[in-house]
Amino acid sequence: MLRQLPGKTEVPSLLVDISQTGLAAGLQEHLLQPGGEARKDFYAELPIKIQLSGGYHEFGQFVSGIAALPRIVTLHDIEITRGTGQ
Repeated sequence: MLRQLPGKTEVPSLLVDISQTGLAAGLQEHLLQPGGEARKDFYAELPIKIQLSGGYHEFGQFVSGIAALPRIVTLHDIEITRGTGQ
């Protein structure tokens, strides 16, 4: 499992993978902003703020796509709201 944690040199490509996963699911990306690294016991967390818009099923495809990435990516603090005009 440690090999599945992205290294520092892999972060830019991981950000591209996350962005492409959203676009492939049919979501529109409004924000993709990496935060500051937080050191843990044997790994570091790199929070990423992402704001997407789209439909319920497209969001489900996005979550499924993130789970299928070859690196460990977890989703936290998710807020789902109904968009304007819905």
